[in-house]
Amino acid sequence: MKKLSILAIIALLFASCNTDEDANRNSELGNPTFGNVTFTFANEVDGEPLQLGSTTYVNSNNETYSVSDLKYIISNIVLINDNGLDYVVPEEDSYFIIDQQLSSSLTITLQDVPSRDYSGISFGFGVDQFKYPLNGVMNFVPRADEAGMLWSWSAGYRFLKFEGDYTTEENAEPTPFIVHVGSHGSTLDNYQEIIMPLSNFTVRDSETSAFGIKADISNIFDGNNNYYFQTNNEVTIDPVNAPIISDNMKTVFTIN
Repeated sequence: MKKLSILAIIALLFASCNTDEDANRNSELGNPTFGNVTFTFANEVDGEPLQLGSTTYVNSNNETYSVSDLKYIISNIVLINDNGLDYVVPEEDSYFIIDQQLSSSLTITLQDVPSRDYSGISFGFGVDQFKYPLNGVMNFVPRADEAGMLWSWSAGYRFLKFEGDYTTEENAEPTPFIVHVGSHGSTLDNYQEIIMPLSNFTVRDSETSAFGIKADISNIFDGNNNYYFQTNNEVTIDPVNAPIISDNMKTVFTIN
């Protein structure tokens, strides 16, 4: 009986492995199968969940700040396969606004993803220069406008809305800050491509696979560059500080 049980377990494991291999093989040979993928953004500050409102945080310049609004645009999603079988999400389904005030916006669901192994994900922070409203992605324009992420039809999108109040050691009176980063026509391009590895991530036929993405907001200040409110507490169409913050956004995201 023990021998039969062991043989049964081995048979089940072998069948399971064959099922995964067959799904990948069928996909690569032109007989694809599909599953769904979900990933959830967790906005944090130094490892603690971001709380909008009265919760305060301290950056490396000893500025104490609270956040009243945090939104950013994610676009151009690609799931990366080591064999060159990348899955590029169709343009009309690849633009999202991550809004800390709307929990439903923190999770992105991709449907009908080819069943195979994936080793990474890439996505855009913002909207690239070729996808401004007059040139495409028209279904995204009303959503961006309603969320306050559209400057105008000519200027383009706000990629990041980061607002709140701050105090310093010298000034205890709360002072508002506004950080709005985006591209402006063809003169100021703040779009960034984010690429992150995925470990042992497989999409299986008719199943939903999931992972998380941590967004550490403290890296807006201390990513590749240093930015502080005392330098400029109102960043909108800013050719100096907006590129600094945009470059820092490449260090904000990690696989959770």
